[in-house]
Amino acid sequence: MECTPAIASLAEMITNQLKDGRRVWYIGDEVTGAKDAAELYPTYGINTWGSIIAGGEAALTHAIQDAEKYPEAGWAQLQEAGIGKGDVVVGIGTNPYVLGALEASEANGVDTGHITCAPYEGAPDTRLMVSCDVGEEVLPGSRKEAATGLMLTTLSTTVMATGLRRVKDNKMVYMPVDGKNAKLLGRAIRMLEQFTGPIQNRAYAEQLLIKHGSVGKVLEFKSSSQKGSDQSPSE
Repeated sequence: MECTPAIASLAEMITNQLKDGRRVWYIGDEVTGAKDAAELYPTYGINTWGSIIAGGEAALTHAIQDAEKYPEAGWAQLQEAGIGKGDVVVGIGTNPYVLGALEASEANGVDTGHITCAPYEGAPDTRLMVSCDVGEEVLPGSRKEAATGLMLTTLSTTVMATGLRRVKDNKMVYMPVDGKNAKLLGRAIRMLEQFTGPIQNRAYAEQLLIKHGSVGKVLEFKSSSQKGSDQSPSE
């Protein structure tokens, strides 16, 4: 993908802001951003990456006519969602709704990235641009939607795996675990065994997972804790 270096630069900025306790916001007029953001908590345990869509939540289930034509609407929605200085807004597309939100964000000291599938001129130097030319399309928008989804997935995966290190040995070790979903708990036990060896005391391992919330947190605990009242989950 020719836009990979630009994605890497945007991923680095997002990583730094997330490490500082900030939030990331996708904003666009399609559900692509919402889909990507929605997967980040159940996959990586990150809940500081949200999405804003033209027309609001209703637009997730049905079309809101002309919602993308209002440049002031996006910033208003971001404010309502609680955007703060130091957050990152990633615009998707080049319609007035997205451009207005990016310009207002920049005017209010918010860092911005911009993902497009068409050349776009006029962006300030401070805006990190990611532009991928998809060429001619048989059906208008068909390749752009697929390309946009791929760029967003590449961006978020880079941040999670390389930036925040939410992946260990290609395993999503920070997938949230609780006692309500037996299937996820069983998957977490099997994943934990790959790092600790065979688990003899399954009930205790389950308690640890529920207490700490993920395999990654259990491994952190196991690595940093001294001898104490807790046993190793493999015991």
